[in-house]
This record gives sequence, C-alpha cells and structure tokens, in this order.
Amino acid sequence: MFFQRKPEETALHIAVLYNDHKRILQLREDEELLQEKNSLGFTALEIARLLGKTKCIEILQPEPKRIIKIAQKGENLYSEYSLEQFEQFFKIKLLQRQLFKDYAFLKEVIKQCPWVLKWSPSGEANRSLGKRYQEELSQAHTPDMTIRWIHEDISYGVYTNDALEAGDYIGEYTGSVRELDPLSPDHNSYCLQYPTSNWSKRILMVDAQKGGNILRFINHSDEPNLSPVCLLDRGLLHLVFLAGSSIS
Repeated sequence: MFFQRKPEETALHIAVLYNDHKRILQLREDEELLQEKNSLGFTALEIARLLGKTKCIEILQPEPKRIIKIAQKGENLYSEYSLEQFEQFFKIKLLQRQLFKDYAFLKEVIKQCPWVLKWSPSGEANRSLGKRYQEELSQAHTPDMTIRWIHEDISYGVYTNDALEAGDYIGEYTGSVRELDPLSPDHNSYCLQYPTSNWSKRILMVDAQKGGNILRFINHSDEPNLSPVCLLDRGLLHLVFLAGSSIS
C-alpha cells in the first residue's frame, strides 16, 4: 500500500508566503483550506501573523479594532487610544504576537527548541500550558489594563482594571524574535532571552524596544506579582506572564 505524502505547504500557505494577495482572495472562500495546517502545524492565517504580513491578515481575517487605555503624565483618568494613536504616541509598532523576520528563520527557531521542553517529562508542564492557553495565544488576549505614567525614573507602567487571581493568564510578551551577537551585544532593557537548545551557539531574544504589546510596559519589582512562564505550542515557544498572586 502506498501513502501520498502531504505537501509541506498548502496552496494558501504558499500564497501567504509569496504575498500573492489576488490568490489569497480566491482561496479564502474554501473553508477547509482556511483550517488546514502545514507541516509545522499552523494555518495560513497563523503563519501570516507570525511573519507580520499585515495585508494577508486583512484578507484572511481582519484583526479586531484594539483600544489601548493610556493615562499620560499628570492625568488621573485614562483616555482611549486607537492602534494608530498608540503607535504615534509611543513611536513604536504595536505587535500583538511574536514577530519573525522570515519563514526560514521561523522554522530554524522551532528546530532549536530545547529538547527538555519539547520531549522531556520535565517539560510536560510547559507543553500542557501551551495547549491550555492556545486560544489566548491565538487571540492575543490580555486583561483590561491601563498604561499609566508613574514618574520620571520609571516612566510608564501597566495597571490592571480587573481583579485577578493567582494563576490567571496575563498575556504574551511580544516583540521581534532576533539573534544576539555575542561578540557585540546589542540587547536593551526590553529584551527577554528566548530559550534555545544547549547545542545551539545562537542566542535569541524577544526584543520589544521598537515594537511590542502592552506587556512591554511591565516594570521590575522587589516583590513581583507576576510569574514568567515559557509555553510550548506546536514546537514554538511563547514567553508569557501569569498572575503570581491576587491583583486588584
């Protein structure tokens, strides 16, 4: 008996990778094709999101309008900002998900996933949490929060508008996933290290300096109320925060 090998990418995936907007318009009418996953386990829409292909995303499934609450310096009450207003005010790109420079780099990052997280029993919690919060990751979920001015030394910080319980999902720390040059380190205060295999000589970072979501405004504390966790979803790592205690 012979089995036909499933192609690595569907026609819709290929259209997304090549920014073939006309072809995407034709193929999006096929509901089964929209839901079909490639060899990495991602739909065409998910690949478009990870690669920051804005036009492809708009054709496949427009992102909901985001409203960001910001209380500027000297303001007690927040104002509601659109995505465009947020980006203009902070001079950064709003990234709701991780961003990879191209498809080859995305595949390489997945390939370098630490064995202990992907296969070892000690990584079971990371894999289980990845399945548990797959929908939150997909929808770029965060609680209702406000970016609020603190003072000159710290600048802005993030405050929740909802009461949170220990263990509640806060959100993913997003930014551009990129390589750090060990000979000429170019990290900054908005970088978080992205885990890679022990055999890999590459050091990866999630850099939110020029683009990220509301979690880039989280500040350090001697008594932190958030817990960083590394989730594994289909071989791709996500750096997220959970509430470490009750927050109101």
